Amino acid sequence: MYIFGIQIIIMKKLYILLLVVFVGFVGNAQFSYPSTICINSPSVMPDFAPNTNMGGTFSSSPGLLINPVTGEINPGASAPGTYLVFYTVTAGPPDFITQTYARTVIITPPVVSQFTSIAPVCFGGAAPILPPTSINGITGTWSPVSISSTASATYTFTPNSGQCAASTTMSVTVFSAYAPFIESASGLNTVYVDENNQVVVPLELVSEMPEGYGYQWYEDITLIPEVTGANYTVNTASLTGSPRSYRIYVTHADTGCHNFSSQFMVYQSGGTPPPFADRNQNLPSGATLADIIVSGTEVRWYASANDKNNNTVNSVPLPMSTLLVDNATYYASQTINGSESVERLPVTVQLVLGIGENELASVSYFPNPVKNSLTIKALNTIDTISVINLLGQVLKTTTHNQAEVIENMSEFGAGTYFIRVSSGSRTEVFKVVKQ
Repeated sequence: MYIFGIQIIIMKKLYILLLVVFVGFVGNAQFSYPSTICINSPSVMPDFAPNTNMGGTFSSSPGLLINPVTGEINPGASAPGTYLVFYTVTAGPPDFITQTYARTVIITPPVVSQFTSIAPVCFGGAAPILPPTSINGITGTWSPVSISSTASATYTFTPNSGQCAASTTMSVTVFSAYAPFIESASGLNTVYVDENNQVVVPLELVSEMPEGYGYQWYEDITLIPEVTGANYTVNTASLTGSPRSYRIYVTHADTGCHNFSSQFMVYQSGGTPPPFADRNQNLPSGATLADIIVSGTEVRWYASANDKNNNTVNSVPLPMSTLLVDNATYYASQTINGSESVERLPVTVQLVLGIGENELASVSYFPNPVKNSLTIKALNTIDTISVINLLGQVLKTTTHNQAEVIENMSEFGAGTYFIRVSSGSRTEVFKVVKQ
């Protein structure tokens, strides 16, 4: 019995010892994860406390991908959300009590970097700097690293490591402002003055004004006050007689981008001006130079334009019986008091098989803009001429029976008017500017 008693005591001591070890063993079965895990993070392993029983199994609420043996969490294959992760271990003898421990794990989606959009960049202008930090505090780098001012592009922002943030892109538009151009209504580039240096033949410069732009005209490098329209009439003389250059400066209202036109050179002459005519005329097939409507003295026609700044006439005039070629340009001079104009007026002709029933064969009118007298010429006999305002009101109608009429415009105020020319059942309407 003694021995048995001893044995019992030993067993009891052993039982007590084992029980103490088991309780300590179970109590140390602790593990942890980071409180939040970014969904684009690499796989995350649990962190075990010392002496933890490693033989347990892992499980979680649905939506979290976890390895049941190692406890490894795959964030990229999981859905964002809050989860409970369970670790279950079996206790030792004698009762083999199973213990389950739980931890909370939060899978968070990456933060989207936010930036203020960049306004369109003017072509060739200074480009803004791409910000290294988003407005919601994400730092990172851009590719390409800087904004181009010559081509629109998309830029990619990559967050620095250690941030639960996603890459994002930003598109930047490069805006090219409209490039204006200048030409003259007559196709010429000379202002003619008399012996007192007063302009006798002004030069109308014309351009196009697209919507959304502001216009400003310059003479050489000097702004011309209050000249902000599409057209400008050069009706002043140069005191020195030297050539002058004109340019247009345009500004886009929304972007502030701007552009200059190329220079248009205007020369000055005290010599004989070229004749007047409509630069584009429709004529029937088989017409000759004699059929082109032109107003001038001793008009001569040439196949090419001579040097406008050279007083030498460098080609032979064409016979008036010359048959016109479709879409060809012919150049007219006039001679006054024995002096032939150096500058020649270009006229381009379009040959048509037949003139429509309701159209005049050809109508020429000049000058435009007009101050006092408007000359109107046609191949047909003109019956009536009506002056109409922009509201469609007929202000005056005059009756005629000739192919060339001088219409008095001095009675009308400055502005834009429509002129309706009628011959029988045929009419032609064109627009003039009254100065």
